[in-house]
Amino acid sequence: MDNRNLRREFKHTLAEIDDKIDDPRSRISRSVAQWLRTRLDTLMDIFTAMEMERNEYANTEKTISTIEEIIKSENNKIETLLEKTEQKLNLSAPLAEPQETTYTQAVKKGTHVIMKYPHRTKIILPTRDVKASMTVQSINNVKDAVETKRAFEEEMSKFEDKINIKQMRLLRNKGLAIEAATPQEAIKIKEIFQNSHTCKINIPNPKLPKVVIFNVPKDKLEEDVIQDIYDRNFSKVIDAEDYKESIKVLYRIGSKSEHYVLETKPQLWHEFMNRRKIYLFYKSTGVEEYCTPTRCRKCLRYGHTYSICREELQFCGYCAQTGHDVNHCPNKEQMPKCINCIRKRLKDNEIAHDANDKNCFAFHQAKLIEKSLTDYGEISNTV
Repeated sequence: MDNRNLRREFKHTLAEIDDKIDDPRSRISRSVAQWLRTRLDTLMDIFTAMEMERNEYANTEKTISTIEEIIKSENNKIETLLEKTEQKLNLSAPLAEPQETTYTQAVKKGTHVIMKYPHRTKIILPTRDVKASMTVQSINNVKDAVETKRAFEEEMSKFEDKINIKQMRLLRNKGLAIEAATPQEAIKIKEIFQNSHTCKINIPNPKLPKVVIFNVPKDKLEEDVIQDIYDRNFSKVIDAEDYKESIKVLYRIGSKSEHYVLETKPQLWHEFMNRRKIYLFYKSTGVEEYCTPTRCRKCLRYGHTYSICREELQFCGYCAQTGHDVNHCPNKEQMPKCINCIRKRLKDNEIAHDANDKNCFAFHQAKLIEKSLTDYGEISNTV
């Protein structure tokens, strides 16, 4: 490569990085920071190649002086860019966690919760009332969910009392997902269809809340851990039999340290949240709410698992393309793109992260929906 082409490539790469840093609409995430560092390494390789070319033309004094001026000029640009990049990265990484609205605040504010995200100021997301939600299935054989909806509306029109329905969604299993305006109206709908010959109403049981207990000794049995938690923390608050019925070990997480994920009834969950720390085997350990929405590892959508996924192609969690997964992605040198945020038609600067990013808008929306489907019981002011 001659000196002219080398200089042209150098300037193109330099301008490309400058655009990424100076763009006021975007905020540099960790993935973008990694991409910037890769591009800076490329610049340094080009700079080294320029020095090698200077040695090749060592016999011509004019060429040497010209190349030295070019190298000195470009070297100053590299140093300025490095300082600028490091300063930008220090200001932006690590990213601040989004300020989540607590469950108590959500109940006080009503059915809409305001959440803050890194790329957006305020986003209002509707939450579901789990006690007012239900599914409708047709008793007769129907072609699709549209016929089920028609039969449901005909049955409802026979009654004089008008019942308000907040939202209705068609399901793939030829049924309907309905959310009534209030839990009382949901009970009325169930009473209307109790003896119906067209549709069947099913009010799903709400999910129980979960907690995670950190740094549990690996050499202890699950039964001993559960019993020790009760003896040291809740023996004066909850009856032993009620405690055993109110707690269940779901699974363990963590590689270096072992953390227990427990499913509890609302009353016991509030006891955990009021403490935030519990005593366990002669030490104090932290406890937090555990809320991780289910995600398919094939299509990367939230709300279902791989075993029931209807997608035919594998989606990549890094580049959002099909045909490969994140472990075999050939586009690691490019900027990442989140497939879930692309599906929600967000802006370009809002999709510049991989699907596993904890600041992902789609992740926090799925997390909020997961919380809205959980029965937390009566809300305590101390939570």
